[in-house]
Amino acid sequence: MIVGPRPTRRQLPVPSDRLVRVLREYCYRLRSEDLADLAESMSTGSFPWLRDDLTAALEDATLTTTWWRATVSDAVFMVPWQARGSVEAAQRHLWDRLFPAHPFPLASPRDER
Repeated sequence: MIVGPRPTRRQLPVPSDRLVRVLREYCYRLRSEDLADLAESMSTGSFPWLRDDLTAALEDATLTTTWWRATVSDAVFMVPWQARGSVEAAQRHLWDRLFPAHPFPLASPRDER
């Protein structure tokens, strides 16, 4: 049992284990039906931490293209909606499906890492 204060967003490791589990379970290959299932679960109160954890992962410059591709699958970067094949475009697609009322956390495009 862990004793002590509950960790804040900044104290949690990035990416959090719970984020990795959700990305692999619901976001693998960014299948529309799986993303819809996740959005539905979120609308009923599940995963209240997801936006914060995903934002932290998106903002973390140490998470490489390789990590993102391994987590959601290389196949994602070959689908028709993805013209450039970039990780950021896939991240934006994921964000827009899950958090359409919130702006994408990265203000400007980053170089592929």
